[in-house]
Amino acid sequence: MDKATAKFGFWSALLIGIFTLVFLVSLFFVPHFPYDRLGIYLARFRAAKVFPALPSLLIALCHLPLFAAYKSFADEEKKIWASAGNLFGTAYVVCVSIVYFTQITYVAQSIRAGRTQYVEPFLLDNPLSYLRMQDMLGYLFLMIALFFWARLFMEGPLDRWIRTFFWVTAVIGLMGVLGMALQLPSLSVGILFSAATYAVLAVLLIFRFAQGMKKHDSEKRRYL
Repeated sequence: MDKATAKFGFWSALLIGIFTLVFLVSLFFVPHFPYDRLGIYLARFRAAKVFPALPSLLIALCHLPLFAAYKSFADEEKKIWASAGNLFGTAYVVCVSIVYFTQITYVAQSIRAGRTQYVEPFLLDNPLSYLRMQDMLGYLFLMIALFFWARLFMEGPLDRWIRTFFWVTAVIGLMGVLGMALQLPSLSVGILFSAATYAVLAVLLIFRFAQGMKKHDSEKRRYL
């Protein structure tokens, strides 16, 4: 692993871990109420309701340099796995970035201005909204990508933990997507659990790429 790859991977994983933690913590401070009718929902709506969309958008964007690190990190025979994962990962970034940016801009501004006649199909809390379906599709793409990326980490004990958390997060996340698609709360909670395991995975990746940076610096000092 060269130093540029290690730096890309380290800082991307670090930012993903931080923003995932911010997202999870924000859920405890954002008002939660079931979606019934648009009028009732709007009467309860507060600007803080869309705040989790901000770290979610940043999480998605921070994946792009991580994809580059995955491709560069992979051995020649494993680059096909990195490419496949990156394709599904890019589909995830495109899908969810549109969703979260729409929440921060169009939804928040429309409600603030009182122009709400067209906002219902774009509310994430509406179980039948178009953007909720797109969000689920994006998350599905990410969970599929995790299975491909797991194939890149096949060396030491730390790689074994990373590979395990790739698989665990993917399985739990797929159960969550299925639960949301079928409107089964008992399975939908898998989305939150997969976010928590993904935060752990980000920490493991931080250590893995930090090892690459340390190894590169040690080799550089040896040749000086």
